[in-house]
Amino acid sequence: MIISRHLRIAALVAVAALVVTSCGSDASSNAASDAAGDELVVVTTVAPITSIAANIIGDRARIVGIVPEGTNSHTFEPPPSAAELLSIADVVFINGLQLEEPTKNLAEANLGDGVPLVELGDETISPEQYKYDFSFPVSEGKPNPHLWTDPTLVKVYAGLIRDTMIDVDPAGASEYDANFEAFSDLVDDFDATAAEAFATIPADQRKLVTYHDAYAYFADTYGFTVVGAVQPADFGEPTATDVITLIEQIRAENVPAVFGSEVFPSPVLEQIANETGAQYVDDLRDDDLPGAPGEPDHSWLGLMKFNFITMTDALGGDSSALANFDVRDTAEDSASYPSECPLHHGDEANRHLRSRTGAGRRRRRRRRRRSAGNRRSIRVGQVDVAEGSAGQCPAPLGTRRASRRHHGWSRPAGGADRLELSRDRCRVRGHGPGPRLAHPLDHEI
Repeated sequence: MIISRHLRIAALVAVAALVVTSCGSDASSNAASDAAGDELVVVTTVAPITSIAANIIGDRARIVGIVPEGTNSHTFEPPPSAAELLSIADVVFINGLQLEEPTKNLAEANLGDGVPLVELGDETISPEQYKYDFSFPVSEGKPNPHLWTDPTLVKVYAGLIRDTMIDVDPAGASEYDANFEAFSDLVDDFDATAAEAFATIPADQRKLVTYHDAYAYFADTYGFTVVGAVQPADFGEPTATDVITLIEQIRAENVPAVFGSEVFPSPVLEQIANETGAQYVDDLRDDDLPGAPGEPDHSWLGLMKFNFITMTDALGGDSSALANFDVRDTAEDSASYPSECPLHHGDEANRHLRSRTGAGRRRRRRRRRRSAGNRRSIRVGQVDVAEGSAGQCPAPLGTRRASRRHHGWSRPAGGADRLELSRDRCRVRGHGPGPRLAHPLDHEI
């Protein structure tokens, strides 16, 4: 597809304002200079896939992610303006397995003729290999899509990306091949290191209870048993019967630890841990990469290293082999990762608010202890915003359903969602589900 230089620049500048902007930076102008020329444009969805693609593609294309890190990728809906980016894409890589259906639908409606839309998961495993469980019941027809937590399957993803890019950009075949070989060797080394660490966990303790089941394929590869997950298929909270059943399973299986999530902090799971005596570990990351873009740990490999160390330590193993593993990229990662941008307001239909959990419970507890007297509430459309001394709050793009399952989102008495701004973070507090919220707003508060 031949796109003029000026169209590419204009489109990428517009989209950068939506999916790349970070607090305090001029990402739009950076994107404009980066987009100069008829550079290939590769669009991705969740951050792990963006990172894998960057390791294979290197600097031969402009890679732009759509799904903000830390967002619930199952419910994320891209803003309409993302159609601008998709309309100039030369390739689109998504996870597939029905993970990003709104993004897939938007892509299909806007991609140019002949532009590949590659569903990596669907091309990696066959329907006979699909995993179904409490969070992904067979009755819903949507298999567990979390293949990227299994390094052996990520190698297949990388091979698919290489093959697609060679078809699109034959002149780069030798570079794509070299990057793939280096990445494949790195994944093999990490796979062996992970297996070494997991072997130190007593066999009867290799059991996983999580809030969101992202480890079904991983468990098969490394000899773990997924005892259960808390989050049901509708991404709501479990029923009392579900909770009681899981408590009984944990007691019967003598599960040593239960794992919460950075993206899905769960008071229910913490209570389950209290009831069973299991250790509660609340900082597993599903697709929110550690560190900041440009740092070595901000990568698929950094994400897996973090999670595997967390699991190994909590389940009674020795994670030293993993801790000593050198995280690195096999090609320069200059991809655009949508993350945090200042909170704006405007049309009530265009709202997206988000609270990130930070580094763990200690930081969240400190924020909770801050005096409510240091904040005042202002009304913005349907949302009560408590404004602190900072005056701005990080918020990425996309649509979220406001509820306790999303970083403490909830609806307080009176029906509005309350966003609390502190010096460095924001959170929504209260109880119960809130309204459907859309993408970021147009004017600063």
